[in-house]
Amino acid sequence: MTNSTRPLRLLFVAPGFPKISETFVTDQVIGLSRMGHHVDVFTTNPGSLNDPGLRQELAGAMGHLHLPPGTKLDPELSWLPQRRQPTWWHPRTKLNILQVLVNRQFWSLRYPLRQGAALLGQPAYDAIVCHFGPAGVMLQAMRDIGLIKAPMVTIFHGYDITNCLGQVPDTYYNNLFARGDMFLPISDRWYNRLLELGCPEERTQVQRLGTDLQTFAHAMRTAEPGQPLQLLSVARLVEKKGIEYGIKAVARLNGQGIDTVYNIVGDGPLRSELEALAGKLGISQNVNFLGARAHAEIATLMTENNILLVPSVTDARGGMEGIPVVIMEAMATGLLVVASRHSGIPEIVHHEKNGLLAAERDDEGLASCLASVHRDQQRWQDLVNAAHGTVHTNYDLHRQNAALAEILSQLNQPARSGRS
Repeated sequence: MTNSTRPLRLLFVAPGFPKISETFVTDQVIGLSRMGHHVDVFTTNPGSLNDPGLRQELAGAMGHLHLPPGTKLDPELSWLPQRRQPTWWHPRTKLNILQVLVNRQFWSLRYPLRQGAALLGQPAYDAIVCHFGPAGVMLQAMRDIGLIKAPMVTIFHGYDITNCLGQVPDTYYNNLFARGDMFLPISDRWYNRLLELGCPEERTQVQRLGTDLQTFAHAMRTAEPGQPLQLLSVARLVEKKGIEYGIKAVARLNGQGIDTVYNIVGDGPLRSELEALAGKLGISQNVNFLGARAHAEIATLMTENNILLVPSVTDARGGMEGIPVVIMEAMATGLLVVASRHSGIPEIVHHEKNGLLAAERDDEGLASCLASVHRDQQRWQDLVNAAHGTVHTNYDLHRQNAALAEILSQLNQPARSGRS
């Protein structure tokens, strides 16, 4: 740890934590803890993790899980140290409550006080890291009434500047943009979108996610002669994941005489509809719905398949992805990535250079990409080798965590120098 990244006391905030579909949050918590920083987490919607390995890592990495009073906790998370009420005996609690009560905005902001009661009286944090814009809005409201005082960064992922904006007033982010300390979109696309929304350019920069490259053994996974082409998708079964178009592409491949098996990891509201689609296309025997799986199981599945298929689309409400971490994991482990030109995906998957891309909702284009590499093993290998270089250069989790720690340390310096 360098002088510029000396140990910090950090509060991570996420609408749901922990979530198997958002391991990028737990990866940051674990990574920053290993660097020597103290990390607490605040969430209004505690989830669960069915990955024993990740659970053990979290147990050693986290400080406290702060929860609003009365929040139900999944029994699977009972091992996490929890805090739901203020430490009433601490002088800092009484001081904070007094400051909140005399705040002229108190009566309009009682909700953030009630939600964040467990944070009263906690030792001062050096920085707050909010994942997703709504978390930033909530924490900024808490800062507005004096409930918590610390520099704050908000990481934007995609949902928070697509679907979310269709459900809230146009002014939803105005206070956050005006008073937040730093804004970190995870892709160039979302950087530009934030500026369009009025986010201050001087306090905005791209902070990419990453994956732990040390956990993946890189190996070519081309289809063996006489064996079916094995495709893998890892996605929640919702519209924006585009699994419908993956299934249609598989039907096209089998229709061309390319024996293809499609393994789909994940669950969601569209599962029965997608199963019916596979049946209608006559390929039920070729499409396996594997349900939600632990992260460790997904890593194993990557070694058993040939290509990661990411057919993401913009959904009917304008919802979009960021850059799925599973793409980084696939590149690290040697899976070829075939995806749609969606959101930030082209920032990591460069067509004909380290992977293949088709237009959104273009199952024919996806099938054409898949068939082309199936016929040309050397081209397949060249793309996979290039992808390995891409992920090691730009999406190494340890480098990205170090970059985030540097941002938090620099952000904290004025606050530190003003403390007695």
